[in-house]
Amino acid sequence: LNATDADEGTNGEVLYSFSGYAPDRVRDLFSIDPQSGLIRVKGNLDYEESGLIEIDVQARDLGPNPIPAHCK
Repeated sequence: LNATDADEGTNGEVLYSFSGYAPDRVRDLFSIDPQSGLIRVKGNLDYEESGLIEIDVQARDLGPNPIPAHCK
């Protein structure tokens, strides 16, 4: 993942996470690095069980009033 914030200091640093909409199944199968946004597979994927997996993520800054951005 890649998100940018033009603010300076901690207001410009972006943290990544699964959004509150991400089901437990996604959290069991994948991990996300909060600093880089790198998503890794950590479980077994079975196409016959689920041919499509949607991952809901959010990026937010570290400022006092962060406004998260969401994507799928």
